[in-house]
Amino acid sequence: MRADSTNPAGRPLRMAATLALLCGLAHARAPVSIPAKMVDGRAYVQAQINGREVTLMLDTGSAQTFVDPAAIGLSAVETARMPHLASISAFGETSVAVAREEVKVGKKEVTLTVVLTRTAPQQGNLPHFDGLLGVDFLSQFKSVVVSYEDKAVLLFP
Repeated sequence: MRADSTNPAGRPLRMAATLALLCGLAHARAPVSIPAKMVDGRAYVQAQINGREVTLMLDTGSAQTFVDPAAIGLSAVETARMPHLASISAFGETSVAVAREEVKVGKKEVTLTVVLTRTAPQQGNLPHFDGLLGVDFLSQFKSVVVSYEDKAVLLFP
């Protein structure tokens, strides 16, 4: 890792550099550092989907990236006309719309099949977010490190 890497506040990425060394990533290319808002152990990042700015919660337990269609400028009518997949969850079986979209986080842009569904109402002190950034995006990298100290998500190519 380069010694001059910094977090969004301009401080050296001390904790992240230590983690990189421990994980054997010291000789890897420099990571892409994404500023993150940390609330109650959750990381929130800014992204672009369909050319629109959205806030996504990092979710390593979600296989897919989810986004509220309204957040990316899609109406209910447009969403209803899109392909749908059956979805089974703890709440029962339903059908969700999907679309191939360009998802950009930092400098990394990936075309993904994004699940279009309304986000759950915000609870407690959680910030507003438009969807979830899932493993379909995160698996594009050799390693992903969430640095709470540096308030950053590091994506190692």
